[in-house]
Amino acid sequence: MFAFVRTPSRYVLLTILKALVGALVGLGIADYYYQMSLDDLHAESEKQKNELKYLKNELKYLTIGIGRVADIEYSRDASGKVVGVIIKLKGSASSGVTSKGDVAVKQPSTPK
Repeated sequence: MFAFVRTPSRYVLLTILKALVGALVGLGIADYYYQMSLDDLHAESEKQKNELKYLKNELKYLTIGIGRVADIEYSRDASGKVVGVIIKLKGSASSGVTSKGDVAVKQPSTPK
């Protein structure tokens, strides 16, 4: 009854073992590079976050300055998302002129 059941040979077991070891090494290498790229992405994200904070701060001061000379309106699409900025400049000018002068008639000098 058990005459037809064969045990796997040593070569088959070694092949399976090599495949498992290779898979584990491959997973280890892939995980190492994944962690490296993840660290790079976190560093880039922090850099961009800091740049965004700087730009927001600069934009705040810019809009305060613009608010003195212009009205800012945001154009929005149907969903309410901001798609543009409309800046309407305002200003005034005034001038004044004052002139003053003296007019005197000078007699020609007589030769001596």
